[in-house]
Amino acid sequence: MAIIAIFVVSIIYTLFLYYDVRHDKFTGLNHAEERVASETKMTTIDTISRFHGEDAYYVMFGETKEGDKQIAFVPLLNKEKKITMIDQNEIISKESVEKQWYNECNDCDLIKITPGIIDDDPVWELTYVNEKEHYVIEYVSIYDGSTAEHVKVKQMFNQKG
Repeated sequence: MAIIAIFVVSIIYTLFLYYDVRHDKFTGLNHAEERVASETKMTTIDTISRFHGEDAYYVMFGETKEGDKQIAFVPLLNKEKKITMIDQNEIISKESVEKQWYNECNDCDLIKITPGIIDDDPVWELTYVNEKEHYVIEYVSIYDGSTAEHVKVKQMFNQKG
């Protein structure tokens, strides 16, 4: 009987924890969307992602009423910190960064490319496994593709197969 009670309590605790985490996540997202609507000229949001560096950001791709495509970097935790806005016509595209990366690292496995901010500078974060099986996080300038920072970690366990 005790095992059943522990099982039921565990399920209830897990459900409450799940609900709490999801509620916090969406409350923060709603606040970020409200900030973009009130503090910027962006009127529509097409895609939203998250970036976790020194500071965490919601990254929102959208448009102004005039049709200008922009990116908003909304700080997750520091509500007083200003939103960083970038016009998409001033940056190199994600596709261009990916093409440049494939030309330079053709024996590598790309995991993802995400926009972010490092030391207050907008970057593309490239995450991949190189030919020596190192897990690599590379930050390149969102404006010209030059490398801003590069971190390599040797994998201890083989992820393939």
